Amino acid sequence: MAKKRLPLSEEGVKAIKDYINSPKRKLIENKQYFDNLERLLVDRKIPTTYVSFEVLKALHNGIENGFTNTEILGTLPKSMGNETVKVPVAVIRSLIFAWDKYKYSEEQNFEKSFGLDGKDKSRKPLTRLEIQKTEKYYTQRIFELRMNKKLDGIKFTVDDAAEQVSEENSVSVQSVKNAYKKHRQSFIKIFKEHNLPIK
Repeated sequence: MAKKRLPLSEEGVKAIKDYINSPKRKLIENKQYFDNLERLLVDRKIPTTYVSFEVLKALHNGIENGFTNTEILGTLPKSMGNETVKVPVAVIRSLIFAWDKYKYSEEQNFEKSFGLDGKDKSRKPLTRLEIQKTEKYYTQRIFELRMNKKLDGIKFTVDDAAEQVSEENSVSVQSVKNAYKKHRQSFIKIFKEHNLPIK
C-alpha cells in the first residue's frame, strides 16, 4: 500500500509544471543524457564512436525542433571541446538514418546498415572506391608524365607513359591502359578548364 505524501507546496507544483512545459526541457534532458554517456565512456563501457553518432543525432534533431546549434552544443560535456565544423544537413541525416537502422535492427550488421556490404555477389562499395581511386591515380600519372615531358620538349605517347606507370606500380600495362581509357575524360575536362594542352 502506497504511503500518503504531504500535498505539494505551490512552489513545488509550479516547479514541476514549469519543467514539464519548458520549451528548453529537451535541452536539459540532452545534457543529462550526454553526462551519462560521458561517464560510460570514461568507464570504457561504450566506445567514442557511439557517443559521436549520438551527438550527430542530437544536433540534427535539436535543430529540427527549433533549437540553435549553440544551444545544443551547450548540452555536450566540456571534454568534447569547443571546435566545430559546418556540415550539410543531408550528410548528417544519412549518417543518422544508417546509425538508427544499425542501432535498432535485430541483427545489428554495421556494414549492411550503412550500405557498405556488397549487394548479392557484387564488390563492396569501399572495395569499388579503392579500385576507382587506383585507376584514377594511374590515369593522372599518365597525364603528369606527358605534361612534364612536354615541358622538356620531348614527345611522350600514352603508350610510353602507360609503360612507365606499369613499372612504377608493378601492374600490367594493359591494366594501366584500361584505367586511362575509363577515366581520361574526367581529366581532359579539368585540363580544358585550366587551358592546359591535352595532346
